Amino acid sequence: MHYPVSLRPDSLILVVSPSYQPDLKELEAGMESFRRMGFRIEAGPNSAKSWGKFAGSDEERLQDLQWALDHPEADMIICSRGGYGSGRFARNLDFSGFLAKPKWLTGFSDITLLHLRVQELGFASMHGPMVVHHARLPELPACMKQNDFLMRRSSLKYQLSNPFPETQAEELSGIVVGGNLSLLCYIIQELDVHFFDGCIVFIEEVGETYHKIDRMLDMLFRTGKFRKAAGFVLGSFSECAADSFPMKPVDMLREKIHPEQPVFCDLPCGHQSPAFPLALGYPAVISQAGDSWLFKQVNLPLTS
Repeated sequence: MHYPVSLRPDSLILVVSPSYQPDLKELEAGMESFRRMGFRIEAGPNSAKSWGKFAGSDEERLQDLQWALDHPEADMIICSRGGYGSGRFARNLDFSGFLAKPKWLTGFSDITLLHLRVQELGFASMHGPMVVHHARLPELPACMKQNDFLMRRSSLKYQLSNPFPETQAEELSGIVVGGNLSLLCYIIQELDVHFFDGCIVFIEEVGETYHKIDRMLDMLFRTGKFRKAAGFVLGSFSECAADSFPMKPVDMLREKIHPEQPVFCDLPCGHQSPAFPLALGYPAVISQAGDSWLFKQVNLPLTS
């Protein structure tokens, strides 16, 4: 994998809205927070438009994201918010400009599709706070953690739960890939059969009932593309109602994977608040520390 360069105080950050329209007050307040940190920031021409729930038409959102991918100077592309919509045009994106000048792609939720496209090309990206999160006080710890990783190369460290200690090795390592469960189901057939081989697969979800989560997990595993995954780590499953379903997501996962594949949960990444950052397409180590488990992504040399 390749890692875009670290951000500097004068780095140029581009804002795009590939999915739903952001709250315009939060959009401006979030961009102002970047300016206060010394960054140069430029929003896509259509980033504040609306077309129903979307931030402009499919063509307008495509134009903005293509502009950002092609930009010859920017060091980061950050999405204003998630929602739904990038899948309506993502197949039409040209990544040749991105390959000429790699940038950190930052966001989550619907942005999972774009992360997977970037990982297919061999680059890391950030599953983490978006522009609107920088306007919300409860999200400040997550925003600061993401900025420290991208600017100061601070490591990302989180405590995990280990629900099945009898199946766990003392340490698990691999490249982290994945994201929102619904979006993984949407694109799984387009990913190479070896895409997940040797990787730590990250999964999170929001607003889906447990029986639908079970069905989506079954759909993913029927493809056979997770057979050689190194292991699994679950993030938050926010606002997901059990609705009398007798199993939790981690138990649904455990029954579908190979007995020797480890699974961890409670990674504080996803749709919960604060939405802590996670580097995708980036190595991680999960190790035992006494009676607990530590997820760690160390500060590697970031070169494009």
